[in-house]
Amino acid sequence: MIDINKIVNEVVEKVKANPELISSFTKEPIETVKKLVGSEVNDIDLEKIVNQAKDLIIKNTDINDALKKVNNLFN
Repeated sequence: MIDINKIVNEVVEKVKANPELISSFTKEPIETVKKLVGSEVNDIDLEKIVNQAKDLIIKNTDINDALKKVNNLFN
């Protein structure tokens, strides 16, 4: 069984560290997480990971500000 919390934290850290991943996660969160975690995760767990990662990112003001800046570039 996979440790979803561990994977969520890894995804959040990787997204925080890479502006391109912030943009990708904003546009296509499921595809971005698939690329980051590989094929070891089934679709149900993938949804959980994406939703938990979104929650953590939204709670983190710095990332939320970065996401807004990226969104502003495309609007």
